[in-house]
Amino acid sequence: MEDTWARGAFIDLSKPGTPDENSLRQSFHPNARGHAAFASCLTQLYNSGRKEASCADVDSSGKPTLFPLAWDDVYKPLKNGATGNCMDVDSSVSSNGTRVLGWDCAGTRNQTWWYDSARRTVITGLTQDRCLDTGDDTYSAGAGLVVWNCHGGQHQKFVRDGDTLRPAAATGMCLTQATAKSQIRLQKCDGSAAQRFTA
Repeated sequence: MEDTWARGAFIDLSKPGTPDENSLRQSFHPNARGHAAFASCLTQLYNSGRKEASCADVDSSGKPTLFPLAWDDVYKPLKNGATGNCMDVDSSVSSNGTRVLGWDCAGTRNQTWWYDSARRTVITGLTQDRCLDTGDDTYSAGAGLVVWNCHGGQHQKFVRDGDTLRPAAATGMCLTQATAKSQIRLQKCDGSAAQRFTA
């Protein structure tokens, strides 16, 4: 995440000896933006009157949004009908441009996805600000899918048609996993099991 809301590992090198729990104690704490995000989420939850909700910056706007749902209820694995692989963010890396592929189902967060029907985006459970992305708006056969900062652009919008996922701007193309443990790619929709992803 480029606009971080928490400190990374902070080691005080002025202390003699090897790093210990005291030299790392300021690591991974919310920074000013993180505290402001917590305050915003809690205020939105209080004002909504809801007992349960989730809050995240799903469109990388810098402002968290309250959702009337629980993350545990919406993030699910997407299993390919031909290979039995689960759609997977490669090596659990959330950097922009990381490949999306099929891999042995392991129940890990990098294999869970939420199809937000209101925004028509597919968001990885690895981090709520990374979306499935076609890479550009050409939608050419063979284009590999990646994750990218959620920004609401056209090449991050998909429609769910039965068990298929199709770019909203090119509904004749389907997400496809041709062989086991391979990258998810766009191909012309043909009704094959390789193009079915069930939750």
